[in-house]
Amino acid sequence: MLEIALQRAGKMLLRQPIGTEPVSVGRSSESTIRLLDPDISREHCRIEWRDGALIVQDLSTNGMLVNGERTKEARIDAGDRIAVGPWNLVIETTVDAVPVRTIAAEPHATQVLAFDPASKRLSTRRVEFIVRTPEQAPLKKRTAKAEIIIGHHASCDVAVADPYVSRRHCKLVMDGDRVKIVDLASTNGLFVNATRVTQAAMDRQGSFTIGRSTVYYRVFSDAEELVPSNSEKLGEMVGRSRAMREVFALIARAAPSDAPVMITGESGTGKELAAREVHRLSRRNRGPFVAINCGALPAGIIEGQLFGHERGAFTGAVERTPGLIEQAGGGTLFLDEIGEMELPMQTKLLRVLEDKKIRRIGGQQEIDADFRLVCATNRNLRDMAKEGKFREDLLFRIHVIPVDIPSLRERPEDIEPLASHFLTSLAKEGRSPSLSDDAIEALRGHPWMGNARELRNALERTLIFCDHDVIERKDIFLSFMGPRKGHKGRLREQERAYLIEVINECKGNISQSARRLGIARTSMQAKMRRFKIEIPGQ
Repeated sequence: MLEIALQRAGKMLLRQPIGTEPVSVGRSSESTIRLLDPDISREHCRIEWRDGALIVQDLSTNGMLVNGERTKEARIDAGDRIAVGPWNLVIETTVDAVPVRTIAAEPHATQVLAFDPASKRLSTRRVEFIVRTPEQAPLKKRTAKAEIIIGHHASCDVAVADPYVSRRHCKLVMDGDRVKIVDLASTNGLFVNATRVTQAAMDRQGSFTIGRSTVYYRVFSDAEELVPSNSEKLGEMVGRSRAMREVFALIARAAPSDAPVMITGESGTGKELAAREVHRLSRRNRGPFVAINCGALPAGIIEGQLFGHERGAFTGAVERTPGLIEQAGGGTLFLDEIGEMELPMQTKLLRVLEDKKIRRIGGQQEIDADFRLVCATNRNLRDMAKEGKFREDLLFRIHVIPVDIPSLRERPEDIEPLASHFLTSLAKEGRSPSLSDDAIEALRGHPWMGNARELRNALERTLIFCDHDVIERKDIFLSFMGPRKGHKGRLREQERAYLIEVINECKGNISQSARRLGIARTSMQAKMRRFKIEIPGQ
């Protein structure tokens, strides 16, 4: 039998069984599920059985989403999610459903804990359970989750067919090398070695008793080699080189984990695209993706943005405002350019990661912080830590799964597929632009200091001024068409020469030079420091 679980902001509010009669949702007093919300229509949607299939029908003016897609009517089943305004209606199996008596394996039933880029090996973990209940066949289950809910309800990670077990009886929590069992206010209690406990530290292999059932578990740790993806695309990321296919494989394997991800690479390589793919492929993909650029705001403003504030906390704080960490609850928080974060703010972020709680500015109450952290930087944080500019303990916390995106200069075989991808996405309807062999060769000879972003900008400018579909070398708007005389030395020398050329063309204007290269102004300044380029009079 199926039921509707009503949720808002990730919190369960009520459950409604789905019987033979239709279930109506809306503001009306006659609705089965009444939602007093101005974003909800009087009759918003209806769920009913038709010819043996469960159907949801939109009756509203503001619309509904089924599994993230807007629709007027759809067939639904257990696991589907209907969004109406800020409310979620999740279709679940009721308590009376019988759990599957077999090994239930997830797509990757191992959790990635860390990645060693030198050996290209993943450190993984999985947990295996055997549940023995009188008059029932043993239940075997394998999972990769770091927090495993055990109970009678079929939505639990380990669903136990024992009437003496509560709906959500207890949870097993993996925290690094530590294992902890926690009672979730069950009726009949949790017993370890015949002693009733509310929570207890456990070994990596052991057992506990709930109701009439004994649960045996074992934590397995292993290492496996990273195998490059067979696909040349991941979401909006494109690349046929082995280096990029390794990036795709690492993201796909690391995403289901809750471990922090550190994305490194030059400006314009697609670090935010990679962060969004980590979120999209994670178990948190139904939650929000919240991003902030740490290099674009002063330290004081970043604190307010991340933590929020209470009404009256400072002049102008006329109402309570939740911060981005709070808004990322149940989802992913992306801190771009974390290397630009000031040391005092680094200390506060470390405390949040350790305690998993925040306090709004001017507030007294601590709020749970349930988010997955993804960071990005184009700076060398290890060198910064040695210089005392970045906290070493914070670096250890966030540098768990490193994803390094190589520059476009290091993977010239990706230039052609990337260019084709950008031309297709940028072309107006009715146009099918393509590149001649000579044009492709010109693109391959360019240093691409702005990486994929610079390539996209160059092709966008080209399409604006080019009125024919076969793009030749002469049509492409580039300042530099390959190594010139006197610049045949090391790649670093060519990059420095190109950077000076762009700055000269822009008459020393740093912002304009950055826009020409398709990079941020802070990244332009960092490159100038690295190449020791000075502008007279500045």
